[in-house]
Amino acid sequence: MDFPKLETERLILDAPKEADLENIAKILNNEVYSKNTINIPFPYIIDSAKFWLSLSENGFKNENQYIFAIRLKDSQKIIGGI
Repeated sequence: MDFPKLETERLILDAPKEADLENIAKILNNEVYSKNTINIPFPYIIDSAKFWLSLSENGFKNENQYIFAIRLKDSQKIIGGI
C-alpha cells in the first residue's frame, strides 16, 4: 500500500522524507514549539527530526498511525507536519 497523498488548492499532505529532515529541524528549533506542545523537544536537532521520520515510517508500516508532511504545492517545500 502506498502512503496516502492529500491535496488542496495550496497544500499537499504526504509522507515525510529523509530530504525533509534539515528543514524540519530548522522549523522546530524554536523554543515556542516546545513550550506549547508536550512532545517537541528544545533544542530540536536533526536527531529529533530523524525520530519523527521513524515514527512516521513505523506508524504507516504498522497501520496504527499516520504522520503527514505539510508541503506548499507550488514548491513542494515542507512547512510542517500533522
